[in-house]
Amino acid sequence: MSSDQVLAEIAVSMPGREARMRRGVRIPDRSGITDATPLSLDVAARIAFPDGSMSRLSLRNAATRGDLGHARIGGRVYTTLAEIERMVAARWVEAEPRQTTHRRTSAENAEFKEEAGAATARALQIAENLRQTLTRKMPKCRSLRPAPADIRRAVLPAEIAP
Repeated sequence: MSSDQVLAEIAVSMPGREARMRRGVRIPDRSGITDATPLSLDVAARIAFPDGSMSRLSLRNAATRGDLGHARIGGRVYTTLAEIERMVAARWVEAEPRQTTHRRTSAENAEFKEEAGAATARALQIAENLRQTLTRKMPKCRSLRPAPADIRRAVLPAEIAP
């Protein structure tokens, strides 16, 4: 069992008293804390986020960015639970309703296939027209067969010719 688990069990076994946590931080009884009670960032993080998802450092960074209202007294940073609630509310993202996709009926589906078939037929017709136009305008290409050896010798320099 880790030291955090032991300290958590001690905190639960001592209701109504302050529980001593790591780094000497005392977590006061929740009944004595109001939304306006100034709390150190470590204590505020532990009370507002009991699952440990937010740390003192996270709250300090939020305060530095201006997201979290805080007071700096004697070199220490304090905040309230109300300020943490305000920060969370400002960052809260509402769930958007799911967008359903439109399902085609069988009649719409048949019409869609018809339109797609017509578009394909038109594209094939355009391609055939282009092919005919290009073959009329382009001269016949020579065969890509290799030239006879005697022509290669005449065209290529002697050191390269076979």
